[in-house]
Amino acid sequence: MMIKKLTTLFSCILLLTSVSSHAETNTDQWIIEQMKTYNIPGCSIAVIKNYKNKWAKAYGLRDKAHNKPVTTDTLFQAASISKPITALATVTAFHEKHLSLNTNINDILTSWKIPASNYTKHQPVTMRLLLAHTSGVIGFRYKGYTTHDKLPTLLQELNGIPPANTQPVTVIRKPGSKYEYCPAGYTIIQQVLEDIYKKTFADIMQTLILDPLQMQHSTFDEPLPQKWLQNVALPYLPNGKLMPDSPIIFIASAAGGLWSTPSDIAKFVIAVQKTLAEKTPLQIDANIMQMILTPAIDHNMGLGFEVNINKYGEQSKTRDNYFRHGGFNSGYLSMFVGSKTKGNGVVIMINSAPYMDAKSVPQYDFLAQTIKYIAVMEKWQD
Repeated sequence: MMIKKLTTLFSCILLLTSVSSHAETNTDQWIIEQMKTYNIPGCSIAVIKNYKNKWAKAYGLRDKAHNKPVTTDTLFQAASISKPITALATVTAFHEKHLSLNTNINDILTSWKIPASNYTKHQPVTMRLLLAHTSGVIGFRYKGYTTHDKLPTLLQELNGIPPANTQPVTVIRKPGSKYEYCPAGYTIIQQVLEDIYKKTFADIMQTLILDPLQMQHSTFDEPLPQKWLQNVALPYLPNGKLMPDSPIIFIASAAGGLWSTPSDIAKFVIAVQKTLAEKTPLQIDANIMQMILTPAIDHNMGLGFEVNINKYGEQSKTRDNYFRHGGFNSGYLSMFVGSKTKGNGVVIMINSAPYMDAKSVPQYDFLAQTIKYIAVMEKWQD
């Protein structure tokens, strides 16, 4: 009888293993086929379940010319995923320094000031408004610099002085009157943190976020130091050609200069989720985290995070239970999605995208379809 029971148990284990392996193989095949459809050289994915990194996998090539594969430790440019990580660091810094998010930011800045104007006469720019993209600051996008360009300082970018290739950062409407996605607002935030701590932004982010969360394959250093370059996913254009004079350099790294991996960004997403669940690995508590994920003027934008997202990673008109943020730099696309409860999520990074001035980015469809596929396969709840 005992032998029969053990035989039955062993058969069940084999069956479950077979089903699991079959589902895993189907997922791999589906992702590879989608990559072929969208001409994507390399992809890296991390999936979160029950507040843990359930699995991480890499597909394709990081360097087509030398046939070098993507691994789960390969670095991608995370682009605008830099913003929610910067936002969490900023709220943590203000909490640590006993500063209010509603203080006139010019009272905190020391090395640069937002130029005075009629728009700021009665309503100053505050950190809360900067984080929520409602500060009224001019809304241009950073295109970055090639490996052959002379690089500006952060102050030159803020002032729009050559060799900066950007406009001066100014306020163009009444602060708090309208939502407009504003990378330049995060450059101001970068300067605020440097003024508070008297350190480089990369060092500040290392201390506040990357080290505490053990994000060992992530850095805000720009240009990317030589020690990291050996394991970078090179950026490719949609036609499959390597982007020349790349990777692009972002002095305004708070807005888009993070280099990372899906597994590392998953650690960040899990930290947010655990903080909400009062299992916090951070200095802030659940109430502050809830405030960060509460929409401001726009229904789908909190303080640095897109909110009211459904389980398929889509913006919702209702009060949905997920948060997300994407990233798009020339040659790179990325997206993370996480649930506010249950501890589910996914991070996807690819090394294929058009230049940032492109009118359409078809590779976004790959990210969107992959998120949906994983949400269904993992049986995420609403």
